[in-house]
Amino acid sequence: MKIPEKFTINLQEVKIEIVDTLPDQKFGEYNCITDTIKVAKYVKDDDGTIRPLKEEQIENTFWHELLHTFQWHSKGEFFEEESNTYAGYLLEFFKSSGLIIN
Repeated sequence: MKIPEKFTINLQEVKIEIVDTLPDQKFGEYNCITDTIKVAKYVKDDDGTIRPLKEEQIENTFWHELLHTFQWHSKGEFFEEESNTYAGYLLEFFKSSGLIIN
């Protein structure tokens, strides 16, 4: 899957950055102030070893943060459980259905 560089929601541009690492062993983050999604390619283990994330982990993280964007723009708040659940469902749907979005 090719993750886009940006998109709009409610006529506001949301930028997406693929970065090497994020602080605090995060896989991704959505910043509602700057409307920016960041997705890491690598995460540090507890012992400090930098590990590459699998393609599925990166895709799942993107969907998770995208759902936080939707939550923020519709509810003004975030729900981790909801984002985790629906991100996993979306990724599994795309992988198992063979649907390709160009």
